Amino acid sequence: MNKHIVEIAKSKDFVYHGSPFLIEKLEPRQAKTRDKKTGEMVNDGKPAVVATNDLNIAIFRALTAKLRGSTAFSISDDTKDPKRFMMSKEAKKEYPKSKGYVYVLGKKYFKKHTSLEWRAYKEITPLKRLEVNPKDFTEKIFEIPENKSSIKKALDQKNADRIITECQDFFGVKIKNIPKITFIYSREEMDELLGRKTEPWVRAVTRPSGLYFIHPSKIAELTPHKKDDYWQAVKHEMSHWFYNQITGTHNGEPRWFAEGLAMYMAGQKTLLPTPTEESVTTKYYACTDNEVYRWGSFMVVNLAENYGKEKIVSLVRKINSKTTPESFATDFKNEFGICLEAFEENIKRAVKKT
Repeated sequence: MNKHIVEIAKSKDFVYHGSPFLIEKLEPRQAKTRDKKTGEMVNDGKPAVVATNDLNIAIFRALTAKLRGSTAFSISDDTKDPKRFMMSKEAKKEYPKSKGYVYVLGKKYFKKHTSLEWRAYKEITPLKRLEVNPKDFTEKIFEIPENKSSIKKALDQKNADRIITECQDFFGVKIKNIPKITFIYSREEMDELLGRKTEPWVRAVTRPSGLYFIHPSKIAELTPHKKDDYWQAVKHEMSHWFYNQITGTHNGEPRWFAEGLAMYMAGQKTLLPTPTEESVTTKYYACTDNEVYRWGSFMVVNLAENYGKEKIVSLVRKINSKTTPESFATDFKNEFGICLEAFEENIKRAVKKT
């Protein structure tokens, strides 16, 4: 990263906009988001100039917007590596020669929209324009596997249709953005995708670019799972996809709620949770380990049996990119008539009695 960019990055007075094009002034443009009820793309607020407080995000967008092949940026559930920059092999071939521009903008003209996004609602004249190249980007880029195919082509059409229909019926929405499936044939590929050493039980993951699965022929070799429950795993990940499409997020938070809901929808059974004095809903808001599936499943089953799936879906529709642990707890109480802490204590007592 050149010294000018390093110096600018030290200041907290700026936000950044990345583009492959030379621009004199940035004009408000209409942002889009996915409607939670219909699944259609709709206007997201007023037309705005969108910027970020993360310089690497702006550089990545400047360098990759014109590349052929797939590129993606997402927020990961890995707290040690929350940002994830991804690129296909085709895009990686062109990337070394790419260049673009980062526009330095006065933060005082912008309002914070999310943790990484800022918006201004008038024309903005950049304070400075920086030409950037791949040497200026300091984050790791993960590779997106290329062996994608439609869910109906990758798996048998009858079961694929059934799972899509069941998810649409449960959430009460029809989405046009049906994900592609990419098969993975080694533990190393899964490690590369998630950016960490993965546990043997990890056999699938949902990303903005699609669903990734250990291939059925490799399940016995690479995981402790049985091949005959593969369709439950597919429905589990499809539940995550619908959840993300409806909420407009990619991190699946609260984790206990999203994982518990996916387990419930897929009809997956798990061991009882391990009793603990810790706050489960706090610990597993953004953290994932084996216990999140046990606690999440136990809690969501309780919600479904005592309050009905309609209230669960209603709560899902209140989640968005601005949701915090505090706002989720408020929405939870408004939906179920019990505060989250009291609900958790009831669940813990039930676990001890079981």
